[in-house]
This record gives sequence, structure tokens and C-alpha cells, in this order.
Amino acid sequence: MLNGRLREMGLGSFNAVTLGEARKRAAECRLLKSGGTDPIEARRRKRQEAKLEEARALTFQQCAESYIKAHQPSWRSAKHAAQWTSTLKAHAYPVFGSLSVQAVDTALVMKVLEPLWAERPSTAARLRGRIESILDWAKGHRAGENPARWWGHIQNMLPRISKVRKVKHHNALP
Repeated sequence: MLNGRLREMGLGSFNAVTLGEARKRAAECRLLKSGGTDPIEARRRKRQEAKLEEARALTFQQCAESYIKAHQPSWRSAKHAAQWTSTLKAHAYPVFGSLSVQAVDTALVMKVLEPLWAERPSTAARLRGRIESILDWAKGHRAGENPARWWGHIQNMLPRISKVRKVKHHNALP
């Protein structure tokens, strides 16, 4: 019982855990419980941290390649996949392609977007959306909010594209 709540916890399969090891694990859990910590939650946290550490080894470039590979069948043409690859290769990979997906933060995203935003706003907007999609895909491999999210985040740091470059229409034909 912990905080008036009955909690039951398995210590492992009898085929995989010896009796002595099970007793040792039970003693450790009792020690945690006497300290006011829920042993089930502690084990869950430990597993989640281990999963996060394993995921930190996954780089942004690996996530991007996996995302493209997973979504490529749904795209209408191979050219679309080539555009994704080329924009990421030209702009994002040099800055944070080799970093772990967990290490990608707002400052790195802004470092990629700011030089492009005034010069080539449509490319910058597409690139931001692609980075956002890849980081959303990597949600299980990273903790925290998506640093490339437009609404309520990047929109406060960069001006709208319509304000950066005015649309210039061609003159009408006679």
C-alpha cells in the first residue's frame, strides 16, 4: 500500500529471475516505498530515461531520412521527395544534421531560417514546415515542445512572409 492505494508489482518471470534475485528486488522496492517513492513509478521513469538515452543517439539526419522513407509512398512524385532531401541537405544538415534529435532547439532552427527568411521566403517556409514535421515524427525520441512550431512560437520571432516580400505581379497583356 502506498498513500492508501494498493499497488502490485511484478519482479519478473520465474523462468528469468531466480528466487534470490527476486528477494533482492523486493527488498529494494520496500526500501523505495519506505522512502515515500512509488517503486512502480520509479521503474517506469528509469525505463523512460533509458529509452530517451537510446534515442539521443538518433541524429536529426537519421530521423529525416526515416521520415522521408516512411512518407515517400504517399507523395505523388519522386520529385517531391527529392525536394525534401535537397532543402534539408542544403540548409538544415550543415547546422544540426549530425546532432541528436533531442539537441535540436529553437536557436538552431532560427540559425537555419533567419538567413533564408528575407532572401527566399517560400523556401524558408517550406523548410520550417519540413523540420517541424520531422521533429513531430521524432516525438517518441525527444522530450519537450517542437522548436519549429509556427503557431505561438516561431511566429513571434519572424515576420509573416507576406510582410517580408511583396508579391509583384506581371503587367497585363494588351
